[in-house]
Amino acid sequence: KLTIIGSLNKIYNKYYEYLKSIITNKNIKIIINATEDTKNYYLQKSKYIINCTGLTCKHICNYEHFGISIIEGINNDCIPISINIGYPSYYLNAEYLFKDINSLDTKIKQIIDKKLVLNKIILSRKFNYKEFESQLSEFIPLNL
Repeated sequence: KLTIIGSLNKIYNKYYEYLKSIITNKNIKIIINATEDTKNYYLQKSKYIINCTGLTCKHICNYEHFGISIIEGINNDCIPISINIGYPSYYLNAEYLFKDINSLDTKIKQIIDKKLVLNKIILSRKFNYKEFESQLSEFIPLNL
């Protein structure tokens, strides 16, 4: 099953209508402007999370800036698969990254065939409150 969750604004209305028109498989679902509870429900049921933000962008400002959705997926034990642009490329190993739309299918197959598991230990060391405070204190004194 494939569930596409995202926000919708005027810019993407045509694309959303196009997607709805071509989806004929009942195993594909689109949820727009999902609540936190809905998003978390699907993340908890999922095995993988795929990030394609910036896939067709020509401007760096449209890339995934930090990859909060990837981190949320990881925190729900989803194996991340991400386009190799923006910040996710700094914290995910190459085995979880794909280059373009043509390599996405191959990357998914590689991850499934290798039965890759998520190394949350490494990620949890990078993304926790203590690490955040430590990094922030280099720029802003926190003991004011």
